[in-house]
Amino acid sequence: MNQEKNAPRPGSAQGPRGRYGSRPARLLARTVPLIAGALFVAQAVAAAPVVYTSESAFRNALTTLGTKLIHESFEDNTAWAASRNAIVAPGSTPLVTSQGIRWTSNHTQNNIATGTVGGSAPDGLFAIYSLPHGVTNDSGGYCDSAEDPNVPEECFQNDGLKVAAQDGEALYGFGGRIDTANNGKVTFILDGVDINANDTDNIDNVQREGEFVDNFAFVGVIDEAGFFVAELRELRGKDTQQVLLFADDFTLATAVPLPPAIVCFTLALGVAGGRRRRHPRRAGQPIAPAALSAAIASSEHPAPRNTSSVCCPRAGHGRRTPFGSPSNIAAGRDWRMRPASG
Repeated sequence: MNQEKNAPRPGSAQGPRGRYGSRPARLLARTVPLIAGALFVAQAVAAAPVVYTSESAFRNALTTLGTKLIHESFEDNTAWAASRNAIVAPGSTPLVTSQGIRWTSNHTQNNIATGTVGGSAPDGLFAIYSLPHGVTNDSGGYCDSAEDPNVPEECFQNDGLKVAAQDGEALYGFGGRIDTANNGKVTFILDGVDINANDTDNIDNVQREGEFVDNFAFVGVIDEAGFFVAELRELRGKDTQQVLLFADDFTLATAVPLPPAIVCFTLALGVAGGRRRRHPRRAGQPIAPAALSAAIASSEHPAPRNTSSVCCPRAGHGRRTPFGSPSNIAAGRDWRMRPASG
């Protein structure tokens, strides 16, 4: 008897048919990981958040990331009816959900309102604002006489807004046009961490660093690691020296779900070559955005912030660490990167 005929192939414990059986199944087994590797980044080394002052550059960067863009200009009279506010018909509401995004004031005791703001809204008729604007509880008037950098924290108005996805999914970008009519300054707080803070001389952004905005100028932030709650906060207003924040023409970015063809292809692997597997791979996970383009990721001192799983969702979200001091903006540049603290 020729025993060599039925002997296992070298390096194989499964015999001539191989580990995955037939040749088509083996081909599937080799091809799918290549596709999956291109679509999934299980552990993405994320750069620090990037702040943009050009709306076109912001949207182009999000398109490069491969995210789904949501545009909000507060014109939908069905979604925003409860928030409509005018002298003849006052109105406001604690919460509005529109296009899968939850909008609130950044103060739980405040409402949000949408109004015509004197006809100056840059995209349609309405702009959004907190009502009342921030917190105004000055006792004794001592806040008016306080000067930077010795203004007590309770003196600041901190006018602003908050957003989060209705279904709890991650966001990757948040930006809009801001008016303060008084040379306001804003920052973004992502999942409770101020992007302008660091862990040395500016813990919790006590120096109140941010971007100066007025006359519905654009400002936005992209964080390729993803975030779940974003706060837009004005930094200069004080109790009786208020700086009022109005905003319009927002763009937000969420992850794009897997195309049905890829889901079916992944399932095909389980049928054709993975019958031995007792725990099949879960399909239908969202695709993480691709790495930021070279124009985004390049900075004078780029540094990774932390490693976070952006395409394999789990309960809760990844650990977020304080960011470093903001880099200087070169003349003409319409974005800046917040470097990671070492």
